Amino acid sequence: MYEEAHPGAVRTNAFLHYLVNKPEDWQRYWVREEFGKKISELTGSWKNKKKGSLILFIDHVLGGGANFYRQQWIQQLEKENQLIFLFYYNFFKKGYYVQILGWENQLLLSCSCPDSFFLHIEALCEIFDRLEIIPNALVSFPDPLSILEWCLQLKKQKAVKIIVPIHDYFCVCPSYNLLNEKDQFCGIPAIEECRRCLVAIDKDETYPKTLNIDLWRRKWQDFLEHADEILCFSESSLSLLLKAYPTLEKSQIVLKPHAIGSFRKAKLRAPQPNEEVIVGIVGHIDTKAKGKVLIREMTQAIQLEKWPIKLVVIGTVGDQELEKKLHVYGPYRKEELVSLIESSMVNLCFLPSIWPETFSYVTEELMAIGAPLAVFDLGAQAEKVRRYKLGHVISHIDPRIACKELCEFALRLAELKEFKQE
Repeated sequence: MYEEAHPGAVRTNAFLHYLVNKPEDWQRYWVREEFGKKISELTGSWKNKKKGSLILFIDHVLGGGANFYRQQWIQQLEKENQLIFLFYYNFFKKGYYVQILGWENQLLLSCSCPDSFFLHIEALCEIFDRLEIIPNALVSFPDPLSILEWCLQLKKQKAVKIIVPIHDYFCVCPSYNLLNEKDQFCGIPAIEECRRCLVAIDKDETYPKTLNIDLWRRKWQDFLEHADEILCFSESSLSLLLKAYPTLEKSQIVLKPHAIGSFRKAKLRAPQPNEEVIVGIVGHIDTKAKGKVLIREMTQAIQLEKWPIKLVVIGTVGDQELEKKLHVYGPYRKEELVSLIESSMVNLCFLPSIWPETFSYVTEELMAIGAPLAVFDLGAQAEKVRRYKLGHVISHIDPRIACKELCEFALRLAELKEFKQE
């Protein structure tokens, strides 16, 4: 689903978003017990089993690509009969939970605090030959630095492997999409500018308690230096990570783009001169970082300046007033994407994201179906589109420039023999 593919911050309709994004298998059982009480019972039964690995995921439940990635990984581990713990903070319920899967377990337990959880994990290390920790995404955790400290403490005591996926830039800054107080990509400036920005920036409830950027960088650098693997999903994210932490060993870092599956090619109609350009916007465009404000400004520019553009959203924008000014198809499933692109009569697509995505599922999927695509000059999205024959990288993040360059892009597409007219 589109919800599975696109990272985002806290939604305006947060509880609805949680219900949409929570893993389907969680609906089969309720939280009945506290982790500390149940784990003693489980430990006794596990002692009689052959020793193996315990795999611990640490994650949020805000939805998006990071959660989808973790779900896929866990599903694969279940097939391999691994024992899996998922420790997560539920931002919406303001509580910690532990999901236990594998070895005939399917439990969801409450947990009082991280300290309690990790003390039990420390004791469990005596049972298992190996502990593998994957801090998948720590955005929204009240005290993420304490999580890092616990992971390192465990690594010092036992054979622990730490794998760090870089789904966002939380390891660089609490503003995990690297947008500054002006809602612009900061480029990771000198630390003096970071200190000033972090005081001035508009903070939502997902921000952690610790906002000292010097301490933040020190703790994360120590953690990353002790990681066994750091997974980057694009060359762009790798470059930005090394800009923040240039002393990291490159041998630690694995460049591993996500797999997106297969798609059939879409049959699209080429833009025609003197006709309205139908621009498709795909995904859940619900935050400034995803481009919601920019889309609002573009609709105003289109209306006032008579740009020959019609914006069509295959997904949602999380803004009822804005949705009235757009043609919005609403949520969709991955297998519906091509047919929706075709039935909406889209000529070209536009990704309005204003942050350097670490990996863009939307970009990859639209390129896979052969849709012309325009993006801003940022992150993984620009990295891919710059090499794409039916792609255009917009020169500046500005609503009028976006309108102008989308129209120019449409004219170029109309002349391309490769873009077959249907």
